[in-house]
Amino acid sequence: MKYTGDQLFGKALDGAENAEIRMVEADGNGGMYFGTSADGIFYVKNAKISSEGSLDITAEYSTETGAWQKDTMNNVYSLDIYNNTV
Repeated sequence: MKYTGDQLFGKALDGAENAEIRMVEADGNGGMYFGTSADGIFYVKNAKISSEGSLDITAEYSTETGAWQKDTMNNVYSLDIYNNTV
C-alpha cells in the first residue's frame, strides 16, 4: 500500500509546499521515526489513526518544537537508531 506524506500526517507536514517523508526507521519498542524534507522528525508509537484520518504523532523534533536551532536541520536525509535512540 502506498501513502503520501499528507495522507499519513495531514497538516503536521507543513514545512514546505513540497514536503516529503524521506526516511523511516523502526525502534525496538514498536515505534517509528519519520525523517522529512522540511518538518524535522516525527515519532509515532502505537500507531493510531486520528479523527482526520492521519497518524497520531507521539513526538515531533524540529525548530518549531525547540529540538534544534537552525531550520536547515528540519531537512532530514538519514536516520540511525542505536540503543533505541535516534
